[in-house]
Amino acid sequence: MSVILKPLLHFDQRLGVLMGCSDGYKRRCWPILTAWLSNHMESCNILNTKFNMCPRCEITINRLGEYEAELLK
Repeated sequence: MSVILKPLLHFDQRLGVLMGCSDGYKRRCWPILTAWLSNHMESCNILNTKFNMCPRCEITINRLGEYEAELLK
C-alpha cells in the first residue's frame, strides 16, 4: 500500500501530480483518496451482487460453511 500511495506524499494541490496513463503519456492529475464503510448487505446493494452467496462457488445458502472442492469456480 505504501508503494501505491507514495506519489501522494509530496502532492502539491496547485500543480497536481504527473501520473502515467494507459496510452503511455504522462497526465497531470489531482487525485482524491476516498473510501466508504458499509456492512455486507449494503455492499451487495451498492455493487448489485447477490446477498448471502459464496463469492467463490455456487453453493446454496443452506449449505454455506460446507467445503466442496468441485464447486469452486
